[in-house]
Amino acid sequence: MDRKELIRRLQYEKPATPFRTGFEYHNALFTVAAELIPILTGKNWASFVEERILNPLGMNSTLITADGVEDQENIATPHVLTTNGMESFVRRSDESDPIPEAGSILSNAIDMARWCQFQLQDERLGDNLPVKGQTLAQMRTQYALGTFSWFGRWGYGDIRAGYGLGWMLFDYRGDEDQLVAHGGSVDGIQSWMVLSPRNKYCIVMMSNGDWSGDPAHFAIANWIQDRYLGLDERDWISDLLTSDRDAMVEQVQNRASKKGKNTSIASSQPVADYTGEYANPSYGKLIVELQDERLKIQLGVYGTVAEHWRGEMFYLDWAQPGDSNAFITFDVSPAGEVTGVSLDWGGEEFEFTRVREAAQIAE
Repeated sequence: MDRKELIRRLQYEKPATPFRTGFEYHNALFTVAAELIPILTGKNWASFVEERILNPLGMNSTLITADGVEDQENIATPHVLTTNGMESFVRRSDESDPIPEAGSILSNAIDMARWCQFQLQDERLGDNLPVKGQTLAQMRTQYALGTFSWFGRWGYGDIRAGYGLGWMLFDYRGDEDQLVAHGGSVDGIQSWMVLSPRNKYCIVMMSNGDWSGDPAHFAIANWIQDRYLGLDERDWISDLLTSDRDAMVEQVQNRASKKGKNTSIASSQPVADYTGEYANPSYGKLIVELQDERLKIQLGVYGTVAEHWRGEMFYLDWAQPGDSNAFITFDVSPAGEVTGVSLDWGGEEFEFTRVREAAQIAE
């Protein structure tokens, strides 16, 4: 869906926690914040970021979006972990991306070093500081408590953890120093940045191995921090990186098998009965059509032919590197009427209600 429609549908999203009692990451809300920029400055987000932030910092190699990437001579190729190992693929263009503010910027080590200097208010940058130190401090103030499951395992958040304005905030290995950190991810690309305002260091990790880059980033960043801070050294690779890698490989290999495939359990209805339109207030239309006696599923830009798994459940291989595949399960009433569908995508459940011809979709 386009940008305007996406923002309109956010009203249907249900809060994960009461206001400011926890944090849950939500890409689309960065786009809502960016809507203020043209109102206040008369410029769109991309132009404003380039003129106000990147140019003063000399981040001349940084791209605002993926448009024009194909013209670059020196650029990393995205990879994704598959059952055949790491495989490269061509990244999709951001041309139709309605929320570029959430993660479309592409950069390199030289420019990210300048970004680190800016975050540490390095005097070598002179007066070219687009945001004042006082504002940076406000962004690093904790406004919500919260943690992710990997925090403790990788030495983060033993004493405190939470979220500021666009930053994760936590301690490292029990040191009360507040670290400021965040990751970033697009198809086949992963990044991790952590800085210590008190100890005046900043580490940026970037890799082109999709989510498999995450544990490597933590292990290497922690190796650097331990030596910089003079802490007892820990073998992060042996302790955690190996187990994380093995778990990720197992997850890829068992991508679909854990749902218990059993095609001997037939669907209760002829496949033609499942065709039609289904609607979710937040995510719009899911269209089911018949193609060569099989079900073709279309959800926005995602489309594939469904593979029968068991009963009313079907498997969806989106054929998109870096994106989780999915399952759909049709809801059938005792009277044999198909009333809706449940979409299990990356471990999250989304409910779609069947739309009758006279009904309007998610008004």
